[in-house]
Amino acid sequence: MRKSNSEILNKVKNVVNEKKKKNPSNNNLSNNKTNETSKFLAQWIEVNAEKITKEIIKEEVKKIFK
Repeated sequence: MRKSNSEILNKVKNVVNEKKKKNPSNNNLSNNKTNETSKFLAQWIEVNAEKITKEIIKEEVKKIFK
């Protein structure tokens, strides 16, 4: 029972999306903070995407060989 690459990719996206959750607001100050947060998260994802993917793959391998 092999997991397809798309299933693993979806799990990675879910982990990343948890980090991207935003609080709804309408004022400019909040929008600026949101933009800064989005930029920071994009940089964080760029740096850590491979690590996250490896962790998810390790978990899936453990499940397969359990």
